[in-house]
Amino acid sequence: MIGRIVHTSVQNGLGTGPGFQPVVQTKSLPSSVVEHAVGETGYTHPFPPGDKRNPVVFLHRTAVLGGHSWHFLIRINDAVSDYSGRSNRLSQCVVVDDAGLAALKDSGTGPCEVLLGFPWEASWPNDRKPFVEEECPPPNSVAQTSGVCKAWQLATGDAGWAGELALSVGKKQKVVVVAGPEHDTLALFAEALALLPAA
Repeated sequence: MIGRIVHTSVQNGLGTGPGFQPVVQTKSLPSSVVEHAVGETGYTHPFPPGDKRNPVVFLHRTAVLGGHSWHFLIRINDAVSDYSGRSNRLSQCVVVDDAGLAALKDSGTGPCEVLLGFPWEASWPNDRKPFVEEECPPPNSVAQTSGVCKAWQLATGDAGWAGELALSVGKKQKVVVVAGPEHDTLALFAEALALLPAA
């Protein structure tokens, strides 16, 4: 199963009353999975709402719920102000269970490819109607090649740093990547992961 939840602060959503609640939800998702996804989508504005310096955050989380493993691929961004004038966020989560994960692996799609290629909502106007969908839209095809790591070249001046990050996986080393707001951290991780065997 692959599903999604879009969560933001609106006057009328799929929940009760105004405030933070789902505005899009795949019908077949268990309520415990939806609740867990919503709990992973906090966002702190480092700059005032609407400031272009507010980052887009990407996360990959896993959890065991109801005896099943789930992957939560999350995108969170500043959504300027909500209907009441308070700061807001647009949180979107693609949820994948074991069967969905096997299908993605068979097509050569990993977490970074989903995050890079999913048709994310650009915004959620307060007057847009919420909806429950039968099926989650599929991620777009994003081919990751193991050629020159251009994002690393641009960020550090040396594309070889992608290889250093990839090598740390085999050595089971903990690594911290420090990047500034001008860097595309998702592209950095995608390039480094593309250097590894698919397994």
